[in-house]
Amino acid sequence: MTFVRVMVFSVVVLLCYTLFANILPQMQSNPPEEESPLAAGELDMPGMIAWGETLFSGKGTCTLCHNNMGRAPDILVMNLNATFAERLSDGRYEGQAKGEDGAQAVQTYLHESMVDPSAYVVAGYGKKGTNDAVSPMPAVDKAPIQLSDVETNALTAFRQT
Repeated sequence: MTFVRVMVFSVVVLLCYTLFANILPQMQSNPPEEESPLAAGELDMPGMIAWGETLFSGKGTCTLCHNNMGRAPDILVMNLNATFAERLSDGRYEGQAKGEDGAQAVQTYLHESMVDPSAYVVAGYGKKGTNDAVSPMPAVDKAPIQLSDVETNALTAFRQT
């Protein structure tokens, strides 16, 4: 008899939980729609810049760190053209843009800062214990961000403006 009482009590409790769960409003959460990859020639420069701005605050997740909170340099308020020569002349810079001139060097530096962020780490923003030699930023062309080459170029175009 005790067994039957325990079983009835268990079934009643399960039914109460089921009823309560079904009374709550049901919401369906869909993943964000995947943007279709674009060929390099499908957008003009203003379109690439606008798409880069969307990627900067969206899929690229750049604003999580590059903001005014101090976790990483706030690149939206920074004049990269003014600080570019200073960064290239720094002895710690090990990137490919060092041997280039003008706009091509800026483009190479910006692209490299996204796909190989440890090529140059701004003083004070490296991983703790690495003496600013290793960047905490993930490479944007690898997981978890995984931007395509066209998306990286759009982000570079946005950052150049």
